[in-house]
Amino acid sequence: MSKDNDDDDKGLDEDGTELACVSSRLQKPEPGPSQPAADVPHSRPLTKEDFQVLLGVERFRCPEILFHPNLVGIDQAGLYEKAGVSIRRLPSKDQVLEERLTSSILLTGGSCLYPGLSERLEAVYDLALWITYKGGQSIGSCS
Repeated sequence: MSKDNDDDDKGLDEDGTELACVSSRLQKPEPGPSQPAADVPHSRPLTKEDFQVLLGVERFRCPEILFHPNLVGIDQAGLYEKAGVSIRRLPSKDQVLEERLTSSILLTGGSCLYPGLSERLEAVYDLALWITYKGGQSIGSCS
């Protein structure tokens, strides 16, 4: 540009249109992974109900799996069946050894803390008649 207006103003129009094009591109939002603030999920403060665990029938079904593993699809013998098999594997006609072993069964581990587990195991032995000797049978517990 000059004072005399000798320059051609054609270049100014091209620059102006290019500037307008760039400014319009800058005003458009860019597509991308950014998420607007309105779509962000809001969290609520935690209360004591959020930290409670409610137990129902699971409390009674979990120990039952020890006696009947087939309830959860495991094809194995239960606790008393395995103990009975172990006792039957003793040498035949050795009543003294059998009496000593069956009178001193000790339950250990976390599962022995289930209420009534030792009484249940003792009752199952009495009902199944796996132990044929006459005498006191005691099943100890680690509780």
